Amino acid sequence: MRLLIDSVNAGSPGALQNQVEIAVAAARRSPPGCEVVTLRAPEGFPIEATPNLSEEHHARANGWWGLRRWFHAELPRHARRLEADAVYSLTGILSPELSRVAATVNSVNNMLPFTPEHIRHFPPLSKNWLRLVILQRTFVRSCRLADAIIIPSRHGLERINAYAGDQSAKAFVAMNPVPEYAKFRASEPPPHPYGGKPFFFYLSVVYWYKNHLGLIEGYRRMVARGENLPDLLMAGPSDDPPYLRRIEDAIAASGLGSRIRYLGKIPREDIPGLLHHATVNVFPSTCETNSFVQGEILGAHGVMACSNTPPMPEVAGGAAELFDPYDPDSIGETLVRLSRDEARRAELRRLAAARAAEFTWDACGDAMWRAAEHAVAARRARQK
Repeated sequence: MRLLIDSVNAGSPGALQNQVEIAVAAARRSPPGCEVVTLRAPEGFPIEATPNLSEEHHARANGWWGLRRWFHAELPRHARRLEADAVYSLTGILSPELSRVAATVNSVNNMLPFTPEHIRHFPPLSKNWLRLVILQRTFVRSCRLADAIIIPSRHGLERINAYAGDQSAKAFVAMNPVPEYAKFRASEPPPHPYGGKPFFFYLSVVYWYKNHLGLIEGYRRMVARGENLPDLLMAGPSDDPPYLRRIEDAIAASGLGSRIRYLGKIPREDIPGLLHHATVNVFPSTCETNSFVQGEILGAHGVMACSNTPPMPEVAGGAAELFDPYDPDSIGETLVRLSRDEARRAELRRLAAARAAEFTWDACGDAMWRAAEHAVAARRARQK
């Protein structure tokens, strides 16, 4: 069997970090006689030489029409040219044209379009509302079209079933592995990145649903109450300029600009040290499928406090203190409690190490091949 992995248009930071390791994991766990070909954009991280793995670089699609051309014409052409038995879409988008060429495996790692309260966040017919509605319809159609689906949480599968009908028979839940670079290595512990000072840390792409504003307000309330808290550091690329301006305005209005800092996009090599040494890693996001950041925190044996909304508790698996992301007091009081409780923080580090050990690339590779074999069998049965 030849498995073709399409990640050309996967552009989120998590996808860029993991598309190489996903391809390597699939090749490393390939059954006898099977091989992997990965299609990806020229930018990104190099792939190590791996048996049964080859790669091709293709330019990213430009705009909606470019995406449509890629999925409806170019990707089917490449699948036919490479004689692929199954195609795995890391972007979560499939087309009928591709289904006529090969078996299809869909990956759904973006839960935002499946969440009604987030679509209602925008005025009907506004640009962002239309974008989410189009994405939702595209993802729902792709899930129905797919011969198999890989989803990184039970919560994600529940949301897909709610919109696309029951897809459980062809769905494979495979939790996102911990990225290799984020794994804690006792022989080479990362140096402290903040001059030895305690700090809170939030690593996330800057999008409105990531709830930076709730975190800032919770921190502000605790300081106003007289709590002596570590500085709050936030980092991650900004793909939502209006929301970033609201964050900057909230920091200025708090009067805590010397204690709340947005670092912007930071080098990948700086992330493990920040995650490991943070007094608390905060993850107040309101909508996820399975955040790569939570896996990074676990892999770095970091202390985590996260939202109590799904799938955050499912991913943490007990290795986190939970709070209500919609209640700034809940966020702030959790930070106060953890910053005072050294024993609880040490316990959370131990739990993080144990939980991270469950999220392996080998398990991910095995799930990919189970899904691919299911997809090929389903396509053959359909063609009879």
